[in-house]
Amino acid sequence: MVGQLMTCNADLAAASFTITGERSEYIQFTKPYLDVGLSLLQLKGDQETASIWLFLNPFDFTTKLVIVASLAAVWIVFMALRKLVFYTTFVQQGPDDAPSLSGKLIVDGWYFFALIVISTYTANLAAFLTVKGFSQGIHSLDDLALQTEIVYGTVKDSSVIEFFKNSPIEAHKRIYTFMTNTENALVESAEEGLHRVQNKSDGEYVFMWDQPILDYFASHQPCKTRVVGTSFNSHGFGFGLPQGMPYETNFSLAILRMRQSGFIDGLSEKWFEGGECGNAVDASELTDVEEVGITDMIGVMIILVCAIAGSIGIAIIECIWWITKRKMKRTFHSKDVEDTPSNQQSIVFYV
Repeated sequence: MVGQLMTCNADLAAASFTITGERSEYIQFTKPYLDVGLSLLQLKGDQETASIWLFLNPFDFTTKLVIVASLAAVWIVFMALRKLVFYTTFVQQGPDDAPSLSGKLIVDGWYFFALIVISTYTANLAAFLTVKGFSQGIHSLDDLALQTEIVYGTVKDSSVIEFFKNSPIEAHKRIYTFMTNTENALVESAEEGLHRVQNKSDGEYVFMWDQPILDYFASHQPCKTRVVGTSFNSHGFGFGLPQGMPYETNFSLAILRMRQSGFIDGLSEKWFEGGECGNAVDASELTDVEEVGITDMIGVMIILVCAIAGSIGIAIIECIWWITKRKMKRTFHSKDVEDTPSNQQSIVFYV
């Protein structure tokens, strides 16, 4: 099993043996039989109690206010277009008649706005209801670097420590400083770190180590731990041989054939992810669910505002057109009356 060093008469070593530059100076490595990265292991927390207001979560507070304000604005404009006396008089449209062109435009704009809002809300609500978060706030390596309340660490004098020590990334430097300056942050062995997470003997603890080992530990009983975040510092596991040993090429070719055939992938799935606890990776870490912010809805809101502005503009044009048309009718009617003979005028008046 990975993690247990095995030797044979040919001085061949097979284990969770990370291929590093320092080790390559003393031993000869085969091609990697497994490409892995580092990850985080922490204790599972209690699931949060579902709130009766969970259906409000998909939109943030600002977006909710804007939606309510948009509904009020559309209602006011639409009622003004239908109810104002001058509009009813000149456009000849009552509350029970079919909407005018301006009314149709604002209604179409609101329908489109509502369609996008409802579709976005439905999709995000489904994600909120499907993915149940955990109480812990650690979901990535960056989250770990930004806090000091939860103790985290790895094995002393390991390649993991060297990675953080030599990394130029600021977050990695903070992690290295925290681990080296915090008491009991570093452990003597991987087994100690794994059991410290599970037993919570010295408080809450997050352990950083090779992801396949963490997956194996978390996917087996007692199912108290989980692997969080995406892997980082990708590296390979390989067989270690004495320098100059002639069998390195044969071993490497055999490894490449097994990887190409999918044999090693099958073994990885069987031993690392096939435990009683199922998939060791928390589902909430694979699904990035965030509230829909106001910036995500700017496009559809612009369309709604344009529809409102366009309907008001068309309404004004319609009013002007009807006023002009009625004035023209009155002018033509007055002219016809003036051209009518006096006796005909009296007859018309009499009738």
